[in-house]
Amino acid sequence: TRSSFVSIARKKTMKREFGPMARSRFYSDEKLDGCKDVLVEPLDMAIEYCGFVPEITSAYRSPEKNLSVGGVPSSSHCKGIAVDLKSPVCKLQREKLFWALGLAGFRRVESADLHIHADMDLDKVNPCFWEGKSK
Repeated sequence: TRSSFVSIARKKTMKREFGPMARSRFYSDEKLDGCKDVLVEPLDMAIEYCGFVPEITSAYRSPEKNLSVGGVPSSSHCKGIAVDLKSPVCKLQREKLFWALGLAGFRRVESADLHIHADMDLDKVNPCFWEGKSK
């Protein structure tokens, strides 16, 4: 059942990389600069559930940065409520990450070849899962 998966995931002990005042247990404040707590808290929860820490390839983007990387004008990255994670090579880890993101409350997730996008944008269609291509 779902509750047994949660209890198993929570029993895992993961090393705390950053101090007690850091916003995230797994990522530096610098990496999450500009991101809102509505993204950071469930992201930490998802990482705890899946048991590994994927690299963040993109988080908050200024409108200028978003334009330079080919992002859409309405990008949730510009609102500080979206993150792109490097896609795990291992299929099982990839599946675990999708499961963990959903369990942590993400209702908008993109599966791309090289990354996984997750956002908390309630102004867009949700729940929504879509396939894309990394740029």
